[in-house]
Amino acid sequence: MVSGPNRSLVLQSPLPGGLFHALVVKPDSPEAPDMDNKYSLARDGTVLTELEQYSDRSAAIIGAAMVDEVVRDSIAAKFHVSDDKSLPLLAPEGPIGSYGARIRLAYALGIIGPIAYADLACIGKIRNKFAHWTVVPGKFGDEFEELTFRHQQIRDWAGNLKTVDVIGIPLASGDQARNRFVMTCIVIQGNLLLRLEGRLTGKFEPRSHREPSAPPSNT
Repeated sequence: MVSGPNRSLVLQSPLPGGLFHALVVKPDSPEAPDMDNKYSLARDGTVLTELEQYSDRSAAIIGAAMVDEVVRDSIAAKFHVSDDKSLPLLAPEGPIGSYGARIRLAYALGIIGPIAYADLACIGKIRNKFAHWTVVPGKFGDEFEELTFRHQQIRDWAGNLKTVDVIGIPLASGDQARNRFVMTCIVIQGNLLLRLEGRLTGKFEPRSHREPSAPPSNT
């Protein structure tokens, strides 16, 4: 949780976790969520706690999947008709089924602003880097490279994430690249969900919640 004036909205608001649980729990498990209400879980902020328990690779892939799903639903909410002719547009094989196409359309529709778009693009790069194994020379021949958030390219991409800086969210101690990535995913997902629920309006674009400075004196 982040304390301080005007900061409670971002992290103390309901945070969706249904997709996260659906990805890490077998569908026939009693813990599996009802996907008709896929945003019902982890509304008390436990998404962050649970993501922290997973490897860097799992956190990157699941975190990106979380934001991808809420971006998809945000686009679908703009459809005037939701039927078997329109919804397949968002299917993986559809014209706006890829992560890159979705975030570009979300920007074009005014769902997100330029800072949020740039952060979502960085999240996609990081996800793709972790998702595709890299073969490197090893002591006994070629082997798969075990990537972490300490990999220089991944650290650089994570360092370009601006949402948490603009809003003014302090990051926990530890791996700053991983913490920045995870917190960015949670903040973007949570804010887009609040808009889906009608509790916030307008596009999501991170803005500072710091107290404005006093206007200059005329004297």
